[in-house]
Order: sequence, then C-alpha cells, then structure tokens
Amino acid sequence: ILLRRRGLVTPVALLPVLLRTLRLEDRALRDMVEGHIVADIGGSQQSHKDERTRRALQVVLFEAVASCKTAAAAANSAKGNANTASFVSGKVVDGDDGGDEVLARRSLQILRELYRKRIWTDERTVNAIATALLSGVPKLVAIAARFFLGIEERMAADAHMVDEDQLAAIEEMN
Repeated sequence: ILLRRRGLVTPVALLPVLLRTLRLEDRALRDMVEGHIVADIGGSQQSHKDERTRRALQVVLFEAVASCKTAAAAANSAKGNANTASFVSGKVVDGDDGGDEVLARRSLQILRELYRKRIWTDERTVNAIATALLSGVPKLVAIAARFFLGIEERMAADAHMVDEDQLAAIEEMN
C-alpha cells in the first residue's frame, strides 16, 4: 500500500496481490484491504482518467467474480449432486476450501461499492454484477440481487448526505 501511494507500483500490479489477501480469515484486515482497493481505484480514476488502466482493473475484478462461477460449475459437473447438497447443508466437500467464493464475494462487493460511489457506472460493471446472478452460488446471487433491488435508493441517500454535509460546512464558514 505504501509503495502504491509513493507511485512505485501501478494499481494493475497491486490489485491481484490485494485480492489474494481477501482470502485471509482476519476480518479486520479484509475490511481494510477492501476499503483501500475502493479508495485507490476511486482516487486514481478521479485524478486522471486512464482508460487502459481502468479496463485492466475491471478485467481483474471481473475475472475474480467469474472464477467462482466457473469453479462452481466444474465442481457441480465433477461431483454431481453431492456439491449441491453441501451448499444446502453447509458442509464442506473435500477439496472445497471456499477461497474462490470468498474472493468472488469480496470482488462483487468492491464492484458494488465502486458503482454506488459513482466511480464505475458503466454497463460493463453492471453486466459483471449481473453475471453473479447466474453463478449458482447462493451468496453471490444474494449480493447481486440486493444490488439491483436497492442501488438507486442508496445512491440517492448518499447524495442527500453529501448535500447536508456541504450545507453544514457552508454554515460553519459563515
């Protein structure tokens, strides 16, 4: 993170490393890393609009979301109905560490947050979130469905909060 702030590492090189840390069990660390990813992408997109960098970052995040979809499809075809039963019962099937699911879930949350903050509001981002609806992984489907059902209200509430903060700052100046 410090190397990125000093400009020694590009965001495209740092993002895969940070995404790997999202698989760790430490919740505070995952929350900090997720917040840093959103802030870093937001800051780099606001300071200068580099289309190639934005596309490369999107590809990394989109592939992380899609990796769970392909892993779930491969596991379903290889293990038959045993894997489907494990999703319902919550049991872990041999060889299924859930790392791809955690990574996909966190990547989807990052995409959702970037859209909510109006950093990435293009159709590619929405399509990547929509692919999670078809993933077959219940947690991804739930996150994507909540995004589509409530994003406009959250964005309106965020805009209202910004307006109130600006009014409070103006009143303090007077």
